[in-house]
Amino acid sequence: MALGFKRAGDDELALYWFNRAALLARDLAKTVDLFAEVYAQIRDANSAFQVAASIENSGLRDSTHQKMALRFARSNETELAEQSAHLIKRDLTRERALDSVTTTLASGVSPADAMDVLEDLESRRKQVRFLVAVVGRKS
Repeated sequence: MALGFKRAGDDELALYWFNRAALLARDLAKTVDLFAEVYAQIRDANSAFQVAASIENSGLRDSTHQKMALRFARSNETELAEQSAHLIKRDLTRERALDSVTTTLASGVSPADAMDVLEDLESRRKQVRFLVAVVGRKS
């Protein structure tokens, strides 16, 4: 529609319709993001991952995977949480998501059980983050 107005020489209406289309596209992407997060919350991993993969904007897709990782971690779905975090392309966002997953997992572990869980964590960074979260938690 914007192109039609542009061709007709009405730049003001062309810009208006272009901006409306951009806002609608952004709102649609945010809605898709919300769907992915809800699917993760209700533990429908296949739908969550499919919906997240459909997001074209890489930054929003990374943010969606970060939210999914946290939702899965809160549900004690460790493998799904890590899978979602590892799909994040931006290094800093991925590391923050992995740290959040580790911290969330630590919140449900007693200090007495921490050593048993520790051996399941594959990296030193996760092990340290996990122990710091367990020790730093108020009893």
